[in-house]
Order: sequence, then C-alpha cells, then structure tokens
Amino acid sequence: MSVLTAPASTRVIDLVAESGLTGRGGGSFPVHRKLTAAVGRRPRLVVNACEGEPWSVKDRWIVENDPGPLLAGATALARAVGARRVLLAVHEGSPTHRAAERLDLDGHGIELLGAPGGYVASEASALVSFLDGGPAVPVTHRAPLAVGDRRHPAAVVQNAETVYRVGQLLDRGVDWFRRHGTPDEPGPRFFSLSGAVAGGPRVVEAGAGVGLAELVAAVGGYTEPVRAVLASGWSGSWLGWAEAGLVPWSDEGLRPLGAGVGNGIVHLLPASVCPLVAVGAQLDALARASAGQCGPCLFGLPAVADDWRRLTAGEPGVLDRLRRRLGLLPGRGGCHHPDGAARNAASALRVFADHLPTHAQGGGRSAGRPACPATRGV
Repeated sequence: MSVLTAPASTRVIDLVAESGLTGRGGGSFPVHRKLTAAVGRRPRLVVNACEGEPWSVKDRWIVENDPGPLLAGATALARAVGARRVLLAVHEGSPTHRAAERLDLDGHGIELLGAPGGYVASEASALVSFLDGGPAVPVTHRAPLAVGDRRHPAAVVQNAETVYRVGQLLDRGVDWFRRHGTPDEPGPRFFSLSGAVAGGPRVVEAGAGVGLAELVAAVGGYTEPVRAVLASGWSGSWLGWAEAGLVPWSDEGLRPLGAGVGNGIVHLLPASVCPLVAVGAQLDALARASAGQCGPCLFGLPAVADDWRRLTAGEPGVLDRLRRRLGLLPGRGGCHHPDGAARNAASALRVFADHLPTHAQGGGRSAGRPACPATRGV
C-alpha cells in the first residue's frame, strides 16, 4: 500500500521526519516540525515557487520540467495537515507563472497565487500577508506562521523544491532518499550555478557534501578564470575560489567559512569582474528591495550601500565605519533581509581584502600602487 492511501495522515509526517528532509528555500528548517505545528489548525498550504533571488532557477525548473512530484507532494501535505486551501505562489508574469498556468492545478485542488515581483515579496510572511489581503511585505508575527494568530490564520509555507522532494519521497521511499547527501543532511537537492558558466543559470542535482569541482564539471566547467564564489545568493556569503573548492558543499562543510548551502545558489564571479563593484551593485539592489518598515532596512541598508560606494571610490576612513554598521544590522530587523545584506558585505570584506588597496584613494600606477585590474564592473 502506498503512503498516499495509508489510513492515517500522520504517516506522511512520520515519513518526512524519518527521511530527515529539511527546507530547500534557504532556512534548512526540519520540515516535519512545521507540519506538526499546523495539524489541527486547518492551515493554508502555500507552495512557494517565487524565487526572489535573481540567480535561483531551481523552482522554475521543477514547474517547467518535472511538476509531477511537486503536485503529488502538495496533495499529500495538504491531507497530512488538513489544509483548507492549497496555493502555488509565483511571481506575477514570471516564466514560472506562465509554466504554472499550463499545469492541471484545478485537478489537484491547487490555486495559483500570483504575487507581486520583488526580492522581499517572496518571503514567507510577505506571501501570507498578500494572501490575507495585505501588501506583499514581511510582517511581524509573535507565533510561527504554521500556528497563526488573529491577524493571520495558520499557514504552512514551503519552498517548491521542498514539496517536490516530499513527492519523490512518497514515491521512492526513505531508503532511496537517504542514499543521497550526508547522514546529517540527507536527500538530493538542486543547485543553481551562474556567473562564469555557459548558459547560466544552470540547475544541477546532487547531494549535500558534493564538491564544487563536481558541480562545475556538471555544467561543462567554467568559461573563464574565477575569482570567488557566492553561496546562497545575495543574502549569502562570499568564498575565495581556492577555499570553496577544498570543502564539501554542505551546511556542515561550509559553516567554518561562515557560509551554508542555503537556497543552492552557486555564483562563480569571474576574475575579470571587479568584486567591489559587483558587491556594490548587490547592496544597492538589496537596499532598494527593502520594505522600509524598520530602522535597519530604512536607514541601515542605504547607509551600508553608500559606504560601499565610497569604499569602491577609494575614499579614506570608510572601512572602519562600514564594519561598525555591518555589526549593527543582524538580528534587529522585522525580517532577515538586513541580516543577509550584512552577511554578504562582511564576507566580501574578508574574501576581497587583498583587492581593497587597488581602490585606495591616490592609488593606481601613478602613485606606485597597482590599479584595479578588473576589466569589467559587473
């Protein structure tokens, strides 16, 4: 008898717990814990395929190329938690939206939720706010979303790949699932490779613990020399090219470097690109993407982005102030948006420390110092 016909809905949650499946959207939270918290609350189940990170394409790949396990997983999870509504969330007008419109969602009891575009609009609480008739911006909530409160009834928000893996798990079993990855981080997962790769972003399926060389080889190798790697996108961490290739790509393997697998983005920064300009463009975009609801986003992110521009221009005395500001951002926002920006910038200062002198005021060949050797800005 398949799991989907098992008499007890808790069997699905038990199977997810036994598999060790964690969220694939970036947080790596144990999936069964969120499901268990929602049982008996008649939650909404939101399958999040928005992908606010610009270089993430794995959820789009699922919807376009292999939606069967996604739909099966959503149906099973809805039964397991007693969901009153099931929604597939996509950015309005995106390629994923167009692909989702071609699916038989009605036949699976799934509604299509077209959310506004934007970096923070796909954050879990922002989707719940939009679903409940409010703006698609992160909202503060004392209780977990899966539990709900008087303003926002219970909602289970799961990344599309997470739900896709549930569908595979129900079809192939725990033993198959745990053959992939590591004992502490089991199961297959998708990585989105971009930057110095042909035709990127490209999707690669592997398990946690895979080596960077194997991931890059899977997309045909890099197209030009690489300076550094950004793990988990704009809200992630920079790694030097050499160190990134020496550790297993798992949360455990990357943790000593201040990084994690997160949402699976692996961006290879070409050596021909100025890293300070590249990071500055990301910080500018993150500042603009802010919902502007709290001090760290409203004031902190623009100040950090401005300091970074000044640092790139070689203005003296900026670095110490920038470091102080970065230390004030984490843990103080209404969501984790400022935390991600601070992590990006702080890791960039570490990885690109040897590049900073090429931007120092008065630097350049005329002052006896090497000028920035990059031939491209972004």
